[in-house]
Amino acid sequence: MSAHNHKKPAALTIALVGGVVSGLAAIGLAINTLVNGKEWVRSVLIEELGADSSLLGPEFMDAAVAEALATLESRAYVWMVLGILILLVFWFGRRGAMWATVIGNIVVLAILGMTALDLGDTVPTASYALAVIAALAGLVGAIASWAPSRRRYAKTA
Repeated sequence: MSAHNHKKPAALTIALVGGVVSGLAAIGLAINTLVNGKEWVRSVLIEELGADSSLLGPEFMDAAVAEALATLESRAYVWMVLGILILLVFWFGRRGAMWATVIGNIVVLAILGMTALDLGDTVPTASYALAVIAALAGLVGAIASWAPSRRRYAKTA
């Protein structure tokens, strides 16, 4: 029997959808941070410093914004890479390949780590939401990718 006669297991579809949602959320988080990060950092600093922000001068404020923004942007680039990786791995794993399952699970662990980092720090509200979506969808995809039906399908595909 050829692979075309075997129906794709629902677990693989669930894994693919989880990976795609996770990847898109991670990329969305990165884009949102890169586009809106500077204004958000400035507003947080002004809120934290209160009236003192005007006394410190524009040079201090610009330096503080630049330093905080560098950290935020670094995380955004990590999110972007993880988002692209999970999209690629789950896309190539849609036929049940074991290598894609293993690598996909490693990427999901990295996403969980980044989510924990973001949840424990001050980041834009949208970043919290997108990080949680990326983590939960990635977990669903990772769990579904280990379904026994995936292994049977991979052998015939």
